Amino acid sequence: MIMKRVGPVLVLALTSAMTAEYLLGDQYLSKQGVGQQLAALALFVLFYGSAAVLIREVVRRRGLGWPSLLCLALGFGIAEEGLVTQSLFNPDYAGQHLLTLGYLPSLGIGAVWTIFVLTLHVVWSIGSPIALVEANAGTAPRLGRVGLVITTGCLLIGAAGTFAANLAMSPTRFLASPYQLAGAFVFAVIMITAGLLLPHPAGDHREVGTKRLAAAVLVGLGATSCFQLARQLDHPAWLVCLVMIAPLIAGAWATRRWGLPAAGLAVGALLTYAWVGLGNAVRAGRAETLEQSVIVLAYLVVLAVTLIRTARRAAGRRLLAQHGAVAQPVRAGDS
Repeated sequence: MIMKRVGPVLVLALTSAMTAEYLLGDQYLSKQGVGQQLAALALFVLFYGSAAVLIREVVRRRGLGWPSLLCLALGFGIAEEGLVTQSLFNPDYAGQHLLTLGYLPSLGIGAVWTIFVLTLHVVWSIGSPIALVEANAGTAPRLGRVGLVITTGCLLIGAAGTFAANLAMSPTRFLASPYQLAGAFVFAVIMITAGLLLPHPAGDHREVGTKRLAAAVLVGLGATSCFQLARQLDHPAWLVCLVMIAPLIAGAWATRRWGLPAAGLAVGALLTYAWVGLGNAVRAGRAETLEQSVIVLAYLVVLAVTLIRTARRAAGRRLLAQHGAVAQPVRAGDS
């Protein structure tokens, strides 16, 4: 009984960490010793996993919807990249000079990197894992007050560990200015507060058929693939930003217009991460490519099972609705 309730929570924590760091091809277990592998994975689960679990629980317990969930995910992304890793402000983060394109001196950030990395957290670190797990385990809250306190503690430990690890690996021991840290804190609080204050959703009662599920996968795959490819463009920063944002806006419009299910959108987004991660692995080497292939294959199996189960549940609900309509007694005057 306990595992049935807590199991999906643990799966979400692991899925969030694996998606954020391993499906993307940012981390490779084959490059580290066994002890370092386990320590890194544990830290990612504590940080990403606890954040995903806590965000989902808060949103579902309050009866809020996906707009609120995504706002909280954005708040987490700002907190991570602005306060914990501080990649939004570090011009030499990971030795990649991420702020060069579209650098804004007044804020000390790179416009392209800011949009890119915050979207990664909203769509992939938090949003897609939650949609994937909920498609299989439902949307009901799973944790009580004690569970929420424990999860919050794990998140704080993960954040502290991530901060310490990033500071230790930084050749310059970079620390953002107090004004930058304060700004990141304020914007994170604003997004979290906005997410909690958004009105409760009216609910979408449109039928989730096979066509709508397939359309959601295509929209998710198309929008996120265009987003990933846009950052590779060698054009002015403003144009790169526009090309990154445009497909996401189009995808959001299509989702609202056609009532596309979150499960299908998540599958499409995760397929994008799969091809991006494989590309990164191929450039990294043979061992990395083999490891990434195993991870991608495992994800493909999970995504296929998720789509099949979602389609079958939708078909079952339609069948029940049809039988219920047939079973309704004929009222006087209906003939």
